[in-house]
Amino acid sequence: TEIGRLADLIDDFFQQKTALQQEISHRQCMENELRSRERFLDTLIGNLSGMVYRCRNDQDWTMEFVSEGTLSLTGYPPEELIDSQLVSYASLIHPDDQAKVWQDVQKGLEHRRFIFDSQGKSEYIEGFIRDITDWKKAEAELRENLKHMEFIKLFHETLQDAKDLPTLLQQVYTLFPQHTQVNRANILIYDFNQKALL
Repeated sequence: TEIGRLADLIDDFFQQKTALQQEISHRQCMENELRSRERFLDTLIGNLSGMVYRCRNDQDWTMEFVSEGTLSLTGYPPEELIDSQLVSYASLIHPDDQAKVWQDVQKGLEHRRFIFDSQGKSEYIEGFIRDITDWKKAEAELRENLKHMEFIKLFHETLQDAKDLPTLLQQVYTLFPQHTQVNRANILIYDFNQKALL
C-alpha cells in the first residue's frame, strides 16, 4: 500500500513532467512561429516604398507605429514621428489642406482599416502612405502625349483634305497656334500666287 501510493505519486510526477514538457515544446514552437511571422512582416514592410502606419484618429494624426519608409517619404525617422516626439504627422500636411484631409478621412473611414474604442468611435487608423509624385508626372506626360497625338491626327487630316497649297498653308496657319505653343507671329507662310509672305 505504501509502495502502491509511492508508485502512484511517481507515475503522477512523470505524467505531469511529460505534460509540462509537451506544453513547453508547444510554446517554443508557437514562439518560433511568432518570431518567423514577425521577421516576415518586418521584411515585407521594410521593402515597401512608402510608410506603413498606425495612428490615433486625432487632429495631430498621432502615430503609434510607422515603418522605416517614413524617412524617405517625410524626411523624418520613425522615432521622431511616433507619439509626435519631434513632429506630428498633421504638421507635414500643408495648412491649407489640413481641414480637407481631416474631413475626407473621417468620411472614408468605413472603407479603411481602423480600430474602435469602447464607445464605437474610431480610435486608430492603419494604412499605407506612398509618394505618388512619379505617378502624377507620368499622368501629366500621358495627357500631353495624347494632345500631341490628337494634333498629329488633325494635322494629317488637314494634309489629306487640302485642295491646294495656299489652302493648306492657311489651314496650318490656323491649326498650329490652336494646338501647339507656336503663335501666329512665328509662322511665316509664303503665298505662291502672290510670291510674297502672308
